[in-house]
Amino acid sequence: MNINLILYILVAIFVLSGIAVFIWSLVDTIRVRSSADYSEIREEKIRAAKERFKNRKGND
Repeated sequence: MNINLILYILVAIFVLSGIAVFIWSLVDTIRVRSSADYSEIREEKIRAAKERFKNRKGND
């Protein structure tokens, strides 16, 4: 078998695996970022609810 063909196949496998790793890390970054945003929004809602409850309790 021709050595150039083997090298082309190995390079193609290396390039495809590099592209796959890049896409995987990009998706993971987006997922973590959206998770952090969701967590921050949730904490703000909880803080606002506690503040409303404290204000309501003080007015009674």
